[in-house]
Amino acid sequence: MPETITKSKARKSAEPTQARRKPAAHDTGSFKIEDLHPELRQAKTARVKKSDPALKKVATPKSGVPAVEKRAALKKSTAAVPAVAAEENKPRVKMLLGTAVALTLVFVCLIILNASLKHSQITIQERMAEGDVIARHETWDPENPIADVVSTDPTVVAVDIFLVQDEGEPGMVHFLTSAGRAGEAEVEIVYENKDKKTIAVTVEPAGDERPARAEKENKSELLDKARERIRAGDELMTDADKAADNTAKAAAAYRKALRTLRQIRLHQFLPEFKGLEEKIRVAEEKTTERYKRVEAEYQVARDREMHAKARELLKVLLQIAPDPKDPRNLINRTYLEYVHHEG
Repeated sequence: MPETITKSKARKSAEPTQARRKPAAHDTGSFKIEDLHPELRQAKTARVKKSDPALKKVATPKSGVPAVEKRAALKKSTAAVPAVAAEENKPRVKMLLGTAVALTLVFVCLIILNASLKHSQITIQERMAEGDVIARHETWDPENPIADVVSTDPTVVAVDIFLVQDEGEPGMVHFLTSAGRAGEAEVEIVYENKDKKTIAVTVEPAGDERPARAEKENKSELLDKARERIRAGDELMTDADKAADNTAKAAAAYRKALRTLRQIRLHQFLPEFKGLEEKIRVAEEKTTERYKRVEAEYQVARDREMHAKARELLKVLLQIAPDPKDPRNLINRTYLEYVHHEG
């Protein structure tokens, strides 16, 4: 039987009253995702705390003044970014500048080093004939003396240093260059700082010593000349002790006679030719013996600083070896001029 209205009201009034519950979010329509996931709410709160104060929400009144402050703060924050970048780039700029300075210094040092390694090079040309001898006199600064004088081919040009004067300023080196066989060679004068002076020598073949045969000269005329020269040589050898240069003159007379005889056909069968070469040898040996004897006397006088006597003995040596192409003559003239200051 259906419950009457009176009974229903009485039953409801008899039931204990329950506390009124709070409306749920889904009842009011205000349900949010954070309500289901509390960790999202915590992350959102942390982001708001870490954000730039200049970007915080500000209640904007109708006058709009806080909005202006917000834009100024944003502009200031944006301008600070390049300044921070510039501060971060300062070490890099300093490093680049330091590298550039270091490279410049290295480049300058290389230029200076390259300039210091460049040495003076001087080359002169010279021609000589086979058998020629030349005396050379080279000077040097005491701060840059000559270290050596050498020939690239001694068979073409030989070098003989016979006097070094290093006690005065400037210093001097005296040496002979003697032409050997025909060809080309260089005489190098090397200085202490590696500077170099080069004498490029071309040695040409010696010409025929025999003079051209005169058309009007016949065998008898050539024989007469040869005989006269042989006779002159014999007389000089007989009077060898009467003059210092007699033996040298005798040897020269014999050599002229030999050149004259060689112009005659079959001269090797002539009686004048026989024994002539032996006469030349004897005259040259006597000249050498006399030269060595006087040379020893000169050396003693020089060592004892007897300059007057030394000069006189040098003049005797020049008489014994009078040929200006003779190496002994060249050496004695050098001593007389450069050591004893006469000549």
